Amino acid sequence: YFDQPEVLHQVRKVFILLGCCYAGMQLIGSLLLCDPPYEQELIVNNTMEEEEQTALQNYTKKGDTASLLPSNHSENREPVSQGDDVVNLRPLEVLRSKYFYMLWVIFLLNGQGKVFISTLYKAYGQTFIKDDSFLSVVGSFAAIFNASGRIWWGFLADKTSFRVSMMISMACFTCLILTFQVTQLQGRETFFIWVCLLFGSLSGSYSLLPTATAKCFGREYMAMNYGLVFTSQIISSPLGAFLSQQLISQIGWSGLCFMVSSFTFTSKFYTNNAVHT
Repeated sequence: YFDQPEVLHQVRKVFILLGCCYAGMQLIGSLLLCDPPYEQELIVNNTMEEEEQTALQNYTKKGDTASLLPSNHSENREPVSQGDDVVNLRPLEVLRSKYFYMLWVIFLLNGQGKVFISTLYKAYGQTFIKDDSFLSVVGSFAAIFNASGRIWWGFLADKTSFRVSMMISMACFTCLILTFQVTQLQGRETFFIWVCLLFGSLSGSYSLLPTATAKCFGREYMAMNYGLVFTSQIISSPLGAFLSQQLISQIGWSGLCFMVSSFTFTSKFYTNNAVHT
């Protein structure tokens, strides 16, 4: 994107400066890590046990305990999608569940939007905005929307459900990406708003999918199970970069926006069946 020698000569220094800043931040974060107090851990564990017992009693009254009680045939154990998560599936058991592959595909498809907007928003902006400093400011505010958006989508999921929140998130992103080229006609202010809203809407996947993983497979092995779901990004990131670089000269920005929106729209069908909560 740049070929000026005075710019390129500063790249090495910038990487060194960023590396030092990140190392300092990581060091501070590592020093602040600690285990929770023993008393608090007991309270959390007791609360989880009470919730599980309450959920089990509720299902017992409904005569539907088969899906909650442990089974000797782990391949038949499906996620608990109503009430609190009583069954805690191990990673190998999760791999036998169809719900895992639904969540995996949702993350894969939504990841295409993340790759597109995070890597090419500036390249598209440069087609009609010649102020690189302004584009850097756009990226900074977009990062704020990305972080705060995760809080918002998590709050919405607590008030409604995973399915409702994810459907709204994907609908917003689909509409915004389909109308992204309108910003070229409306000017830099509209571009600024659209990019921030795009980052805010796509952040939903990173707060909602951990929730869905816990709902589906339980809390005990949630970190490892979500790690398995996150492996979709191993394919999503390089695939998105490859498609963007190879197709931009053939289908243009309009085609790329339509392609990315079709990925997000397709994931809505999986979301509708992934978690019934």
